[in-house]
Parts: sequence; structure tokens; C-alpha cells
Amino acid sequence: MDIKKYITKLQSLTDKQKKIILWAIVGVLAIIMGYFWIRSAGERLNKISENLGQINLPQIEAPQINTPNITDQTADWKTYTNTEYGFEIKYPDDFKKEYIIGPIKTDFGENFFFLENSKGYHLEPSFLYQFKNLVQDQDYITYRKSEILVDGIKSYKQQGLSCHLTCRYENTAFIPYKNGAIVILIEKRGTSESENKLLFADENGDIAENPQITKEEDALFEQMISTFKFTK
Repeated sequence: MDIKKYITKLQSLTDKQKKIILWAIVGVLAIIMGYFWIRSAGERLNKISENLGQINLPQIEAPQINTPNITDQTADWKTYTNTEYGFEIKYPDDFKKEYIIGPIKTDFGENFFFLENSKGYHLEPSFLYQFKNLVQDQDYITYRKSEILVDGIKSYKQQGLSCHLTCRYENTAFIPYKNGAIVILIEKRGTSESENKLLFADENGDIAENPQITKEEDALFEQMISTFKFTK
């Protein structure tokens, strides 16, 4: 092809035609450059992956975590089941039926039984016919009331040291049932004035909570209440 004729032909084109040809040339060049750039980038990535494959990473051994064996301390406990009110609760094996006081119905409710263990802790489940707000007893030296969940039910816990003739530290759960409440009482009693001073006294001999007794009974109460459940 004669170059002069080709140049002359290009010069005779309109500006619009010249722009179309120019953009076409630019587009072709861009495609060619893009192809070679992608090809070179792929080669570089292949080399990087080959180099990474040759690196020996140190082996890291995960530490072995010894999970403690969590045993159910209540597994060997006895179970009291009340078919009339439809509930059950576990209690330690060392609680014995010293004497049975129930079922005895009164104007206030019904007592089911009375248990005692070798440490002098007493357990008494019962039922209140009507359950209203708890009112602090005048005989309480210390008194605490709080809300708790028992078998998923909003219930109430009452703790306190009361002294009238003898002293006793009490943990009581009131679990609403119909118009009344299932009552679970655990207490530690002093049977005489001398035993009161021994069990419930501060450094000066004044009546006060004994931390050793309260912590032990509180823990026993929490364990026992955790086993309570309605069966119907």
C-alpha cells in the first residue's frame, strides 16, 4: 500500500471519523497491554505460591486442657415425693426421720414431716394455705428476704437469726402454688442458753450469726432447693 496515498486519505477524513479511528487504535492497544499485564501477574502469583509451599512452618501443638470432672453431689441423696401437691425434693442421706409430724393440717397449712441430721440441722417441708407478703418477725435479730427461681418459678427466700427461748438460724423458701405456697425450711437450733451462746454468739458473747454455721447451712439450702421440681 502506498503510504502517501494512505496519509492523504486519512487527512481527507472528517474530524468525527478521525476520532473513531483514534479511539479504536487506543482500545486495541489497551486490550493488548491488559493481556500481557494479566499474564505477567499470573506468573508472579505462581512463583509466590511455589515459594510459600517451600516454607516449613513450625508445628504448634495445642495445649491439652484437662476439664474437671463435675460430679453431682446430690446424686446419692434421698428423694421426697409429694403426690398430693405434685412436687419432689432431694435431701442428704444423713437426714433421718427423728419423728414424723405430718401430714398434719392446721388453720395455716399442712406439715408433711420433720427431719434432722447429726449436725443438728432440721428440715421441714410444709404447705401454706394462703401466701401473702412476708412480714419480718419481731424476734428476728437479723433478717433478709430475696427473690429466687425455683424450678423456673419466681419464689422467695427468707433468711434470719431469731431468738426466743432458744436461737435458730433459718433458711426458708416460699414457692407459690395455687393460692398458697410450698415451704421448704432448713434451720439450725440451739436447745439451751449455753448452746445458744456456743452456736450463735460474737466475740463478746452477744447473740449474732455464726459465719461457719450460716455458710454451711446456706450452701446446704441452695443445693437442696436446686433439686426441687414440680411433678405435675
